[in-house]
Amino acid sequence: MYDLESLSEEQRELVQAGNLWLRDHPAEAAGPVDLASEPDTQPEVLWALGLCHEIDVVRMEVALNEAAHPDLLGLMTRDQSEDVRADVKTNPNCPPAALQFLSDLEAARDPETPKEHLLRWSKAPENLLRYHVAINPGIDGDFFELLNEQLKVEGVSGPIAWGLAHNPATPANLLIQLAESDAFDFMNGDSIAEAVALHPNSSAEVLAKLSDCDLPGVQEALASRSGW
Repeated sequence: MYDLESLSEEQRELVQAGNLWLRDHPAEAAGPVDLASEPDTQPEVLWALGLCHEIDVVRMEVALNEAAHPDLLGLMTRDQSEDVRADVKTNPNCPPAALQFLSDLEAARDPETPKEHLLRWSKAPENLLRYHVAINPGIDGDFFELLNEQLKVEGVSGPIAWGLAHNPATPANLLIQLAESDAFDFMNGDSIAEAVALHPNSSAEVLAKLSDCDLPGVQEALASRSGW
């Protein structure tokens, strides 16, 4: 779901109006997929469903709906779901800036992308863009050191930390830092610590650091490792 605090006042009012409508029309709200896909659904309801609904397929239908406002589609390019972002890209109302952002996301995780672009994106204000840089499987030792400096700025619970935890090339010296993270994604039910517990480069020292971690899934992940 989207961070509503970053919206303009007008956009927040649209989302609030849509949520109020959904609350006051429970029968219609019980079929959110149909609402999300109908071209005559109230604009404010599309805003509420597109930015707030917890079910991916509902947001996907909003992304495909040609009645969705271009500004809404632009915001939905920041959705956590890759499927939602892919559907936004196919909508003919998707604005050029949003299409460029989606293109940048693809390039950010492409191993062939020049390092100077990755370095610029690693410091971008967009969380999703920094995450995609950190998960890029083509980055090397020197670049990992640069991301380590970024970790010192944003901490071990930010988008770079999430990306590094899921990057198969992340070295053990960074994983031991990430093992201290208490970041948990309530939408997806996973954590940075669990990803570190499953990471192929996690050393015995890293795994030992997680032995007392009580975040969901961590102990199960440790137990699944052969010989641990």
